[in-house]
Amino acid sequence: CGVIIFPFGPGLWAGVFKLIFFSLFISMIYLVFVIVSALFLIGLFLSISCYLIMLGINFIGLSYLLVYVGAVKEKTLPCKRHAALVKLQLHKVLLIIVNFYSVVYKNVLFNMIIKCLYTIELILVNYFVVILHYFSPFLHTATSLNSLGSFAGKAVLHFSVSSSALKRTDVLVIKKYDEGLKPNLEDLEFINWFVGFSDGESNFTIILHKDINGNIQNVGFRFLIELHIDDLDALNYIKSKLNIGNNISVYGNSCKFTVTNPIDIYKLIYIFDRYNLNTTKYLDYLDFKEAFMLCQERGTDFKNNQTLINKLLELKDGMNSKRTNFNYPAGHKMKISGPWLLGLIEGEGSFYLDRTGLKPIFQLVLSEVQQPVINKILEFLYNSLGFDKYSMFKLESSSVISIKIGKTRNNSKALSGFTVKNTNVLLHYFIPYLDKFTFITKKGKDFKDLKIICNALYNGTYREGTIKDLILKLSYTMNNYRLSTNLEPEKVTCGLSIEEIDRVLKARPTIVHLKDGRQLDIISNKEVNSSWTNCVYEIMDNKGEILLVSTLKEASLNLNVDYRTVKRHLDSKPSLFSEGSFAEINGSKVRRVPVFCPIKVT
Repeated sequence: CGVIIFPFGPGLWAGVFKLIFFSLFISMIYLVFVIVSALFLIGLFLSISCYLIMLGINFIGLSYLLVYVGAVKEKTLPCKRHAALVKLQLHKVLLIIVNFYSVVYKNVLFNMIIKCLYTIELILVNYFVVILHYFSPFLHTATSLNSLGSFAGKAVLHFSVSSSALKRTDVLVIKKYDEGLKPNLEDLEFINWFVGFSDGESNFTIILHKDINGNIQNVGFRFLIELHIDDLDALNYIKSKLNIGNNISVYGNSCKFTVTNPIDIYKLIYIFDRYNLNTTKYLDYLDFKEAFMLCQERGTDFKNNQTLINKLLELKDGMNSKRTNFNYPAGHKMKISGPWLLGLIEGEGSFYLDRTGLKPIFQLVLSEVQQPVINKILEFLYNSLGFDKYSMFKLESSSVISIKIGKTRNNSKALSGFTVKNTNVLLHYFIPYLDKFTFITKKGKDFKDLKIICNALYNGTYREGTIKDLILKLSYTMNNYRLSTNLEPEKVTCGLSIEEIDRVLKARPTIVHLKDGRQLDIISNKEVNSSWTNCVYEIMDNKGEILLVSTLKEASLNLNVDYRTVKRHLDSKPSLFSEGSFAEINGSKVRRVPVFCPIKVT
């Protein structure tokens, strides 16, 4: 369904009779004068197109000019079956005629007088439109709004245009009706990704335009996402999926996706009202939305409206970097999903290699006020990644996933975030989870490189000199080194060739992973990477009570023996999860239990 303006006159029944009259009249036309009808349609759509452009609704006006006029001209006149197609177009015209009759007929005073009746009519028409949407095939492509073909464009919009709006070429009130219109799964995943990405990269701005005397003359609203020029394709993809916004602009080393058109802003509101932002960006959105709705409802005549001006100034001065109130509305709940998290990661996360210790790292850093969001993300990951009870204990009793709160090195801004350095957690849990979704920005290239590095470190292939050199070479193509504007070209490599990547992936492992969490050198059979601590210690006393401890030192303290004694007893036992893997020490039993590995322990 597309754009419908109702009512047709002072009352509902008058509109119904007009609808019946126009339907009978148009039916007579296409039954008798098919070719004349086609020419009539061309002229009518040309007139409508010009009228829409005069109103400032350029996109829809051009759509009528290019789509409908072209369709009638090319499809109806040369075709032998033109009668059916003309009939189709004439039914579209019926709704458009009614649309423009109501635009000219209504004004502000009239809207105020019949407000109650208008609301009743709106409800009835909405039901009428939805019924036609499901039962009338010719309405499926009735207007250019539906031809947007995107999730944001599928809402049925109701336009009420006053006489003052005709002078300003503004649309004052836009109401949406979306019951029964659901996005498909692909759209739903993208929308959640987009909301997460907006949490990290977007900006809501109220722009007040002043004259030379400092008096506010007009107000504008802008939604902005600005990225590095290398992510130009990502912004074009976002624009094409949402089918809203201005043309992507390029300034120096950055590119910008902006939304300023009121109709497009309503579509953003449609999204953000249903899929909430989780960071304090949500508070900026609420202020932005409030200011926008005030201007849409009250108009933008600031000369005699100081109350509106004061409210806009109040909202603007409390947003973005000027915000001091970070309290969420009562009842607000953070909702974390996989696609949302990926969107935030593509905005604020990073994948890289610690070259000194050869450790793969994932890091997500936000401002300090986002600590509640960080806590919610960690809770989501603990519940979604499939950790067993022993792995969960290790997570809660160690710094495998470390939370950091503090200031940056230059002491400029307080930050909050978390870091994952454990190769097993990354390789067996985090990477497979993110692999279920599709990266949109260039961050996806860093993610693929980290997978290669994690495999090499887990299998010990990095211990062979040439493989280690290739891994280090690969690390100098990640993150800022990947940018076309990188300021350290002497450190940048051209990346690994297909042959070099294949060599890293197929290199022979030098480490064997035991089932109790230890790692042994294949040749020397000596333990390696003991600092990885991919095990916990389960102690059972003579009463059968179980105690879990995170380290060998803690186990020795609980058993009242030296840690080397505990290690010697455990090393002599099979690295299996059975009664035989327990070692008896001072009347208690103890065993190693692996964590963060594909083997599930019970």
